[in-house]
Amino acid sequence: MAPPSALVALRSRKLTLGTRRVAPGRIAFTRRHLAILTATELVLLETKAFTVERRFTLSAPRKVVATVDGGFAVADKDTTWRVVPQDLSLARFPPFTLFASSELWADRRDPLALWVHHEGEAAIYLYRLEIPPARHPLLAPTDRIELLGHDGRVVLALKDGSFAYTTEHEIRRVFPHGKVRSSEIPSSLGPLWRLLPTHRIDEVWTATTAFDLELWQLTPRLHPVRQLALGGEPFELAASDRSLAVVRAVESPTAPRAWSLVVYDDRGNERFTVALPPDPDPTTEDWVERAVRDREVVLARIDPWVAVGGPTTVAVWHTEAGRPLLDAERGAALLVSATVAAPSAEPPPR
Repeated sequence: MAPPSALVALRSRKLTLGTRRVAPGRIAFTRRHLAILTATELVLLETKAFTVERRFTLSAPRKVVATVDGGFAVADKDTTWRVVPQDLSLARFPPFTLFASSELWADRRDPLALWVHHEGEAAIYLYRLEIPPARHPLLAPTDRIELLGHDGRVVLALKDGSFAYTTEHEIRRVFPHGKVRSSEIPSSLGPLWRLLPTHRIDEVWTATTAFDLELWQLTPRLHPVRQLALGGEPFELAASDRSLAVVRAVESPTAPRAWSLVVYDDRGNERFTVALPPDPDPTTEDWVERAVRDREVVLARIDPWVAVGGPTTVAVWHTEAGRPLLDAERGAALLVSATVAAPSAEPPPR
């Protein structure tokens, strides 16, 4: 029989991770701050030197998004928090329906509006951060966009306020007031599992099971612009106007899994590759969860920053120069709490 250490190593190498279709939503950028959700806290790092500016004890924070005014919205276990950008105070609102597999987006015009899509549903729901009459326990949706013909695969929020989604044979763009535009998917395009935005509102990157990215113009029949071969299965993807970022896990039957971050420019030219922290010790019961826990990748919308992290560590790089701005070791130390400010029980609504 092989020694225990050899069995443990074999167990780790045989774990197939696949791709993560929905990002956890635990880190988010604004121009001034990087927000990270730990298991029990919201930590705000200022983006000049990436040091802690503010942190708050929450209940069980689940997702965070940057709002259009430079603040954040946080979905907590039984509360929705708004980080007011002017003074970084917290405003408290009732929670709304949200699952681990749900996608959450901030509205592109209204800092108090949030959009939610639940996996498998053919609808997107609009919630507005306000105190409901009679203090209802949950926020109720104020609007609903029907995703006619949605096949349950992919939904993407675009920067003009519309949403792109897949049907069996089309990518459709739907607008909040009901207008729909359709683009036929050519038979040559492999099965889609992710859509990513670009600097143009009439183009999207598609991620397929062929492990490549293809840029398409959303004409009545999708028009190919360019293709980017990823060289292997990605674990997670992110895109901004100027960059693409890919977290990869290269698996081998004879060596430990190798994690890396690859950053490309918006034309698909590789800028740099950096190694990410290895898998944790596979002898603990939660090692599978810990192996993927801090692998979320996020690109800043305007500034040249990319972050990889999660509840226990975060690292940041300059997307154009490739230099580290915050390494994972220091990021882990910053997320360890000593004295934390707890939100007041009833902050005034903003």
